[in-house]
Amino acid sequence: MPRTEPPRLAELRRRYAGHAATAHTVWATENVARDLDLEHFRADNVYVWQTRSTSPIQYLLSTYYVKDNDPLRLLDRMQEDGAFGALTFEHNGRTLSRDMLDSILEISFLDEHLGLGSTPNLTVLDIGAGYGRLAHRMAETLPNLTRYVCVDAVAESTMVSELYVRYRQVDNKVTVVPLDEAAQVITRERIDVAVNIHSFSECALSSIEFWLDLIDRAAIPWIFVVPNTGDSLISSEPDGSRVDFLPSFTARGYELAIRRDKYHRSAGVQKFGLFPSSYFLFKRKRA
Repeated sequence: MPRTEPPRLAELRRRYAGHAATAHTVWATENVARDLDLEHFRADNVYVWQTRSTSPIQYLLSTYYVKDNDPLRLLDRMQEDGAFGALTFEHNGRTLSRDMLDSILEISFLDEHLGLGSTPNLTVLDIGAGYGRLAHRMAETLPNLTRYVCVDAVAESTMVSELYVRYRQVDNKVTVVPLDEAAQVITRERIDVAVNIHSFSECALSSIEFWLDLIDRAAIPWIFVVPNTGDSLISSEPDGSRVDFLPSFTARGYELAIRRDKYHRSAGVQKFGLFPSSYFLFKRKRA
């Protein structure tokens, strides 16, 4: 018997239909329905690959890298319980996950280059926030975080992130904003940095440019992008083609300030570690 669609999901799908940011390719409704279990949204799925093309040694290798490159000691301050199906593993009495390891590296990068952990009244915009992974981790570890805004053009993501931030009891700092309210909220906020982890690589150029126009209108000074296409900024078009979206940043006055490997201190880990990728940090040129 087919599962009943949650009323909240049905509502969000109606509200998102026809929106400029919903030119989905990877996140087409049929793909999500096939690959995403809404009761186990932290399992290996379209949000976070955890078992595909990996081995236990890669998790171990990446764990040692994180332990040696964690200046904020985030590993000591994060907890993992495996809720909602997340793949976990044990190391020296600690329960770990890809969720944790990726979050530590991303927060550490932003702290190194933007002083994220010491920015007063820190406000972050997360475009394509998924189930709220990074929102939870920043709220868990950064006491200076005042507000973290999650937006997503996929109705399922909005629904599960609403659930997840309540479950993690971080909804005093994390706000999940439905797509049709995003423009109003983003343009009235003072936002320190916008982050996009993996989702631009899974969007059509038209969707990417919708978000970039909004970021530009809000005069957000920094954009942090992590593609899931290795070391390139390539969109995923409905006709199967790929388009370089770096010129779209340049056209809106954002210059590439830093481009570096995820595991930049070890060529070996970058080659053999857990899901290597590249980090791109863009700075707004005009005031």
